[in-house]
Amino acid sequence: ANPLACAVAACNYRRLLADPPDAPQQLQRFWMQALQPLGEHPRVKDVRIRGSIAAIEMDVPGGYLAEIGRAMRQTCLEHGVLLRPLGSVLYAMPPFCTSNASLQQIVNAMKAAVKRCG
Repeated sequence: ANPLACAVAACNYRRLLADPPDAPQQLQRFWMQALQPLGEHPRVKDVRIRGSIAAIEMDVPGGYLAEIGRAMRQTCLEHGVLLRPLGSVLYAMPPFCTSNASLQQIVNAMKAAVKRCG
């Protein structure tokens, strides 16, 4: 098992036991407010938000094998955030215990990736 994945899972499990799951709804509201406006960007094909998961799909050729993924990943790394795009789709799936400051850093990185690649 991956130690980082286990640590995240353990933290999420403790959070679920301590505080019934309103975190997915809170994260969803945060994503909607922070990322939904990116749907107006001319190179953004779709902004999908489901609970704690946010995805921004760029409107570029290549689908899953699109080269834009590398540029988006690099931009996020430059902003201190490790996200792994799947082709032209940039995903964020933070654990429930993610601080507001960290969530904002993720949003800033995602916006920078859209701006740089769009």
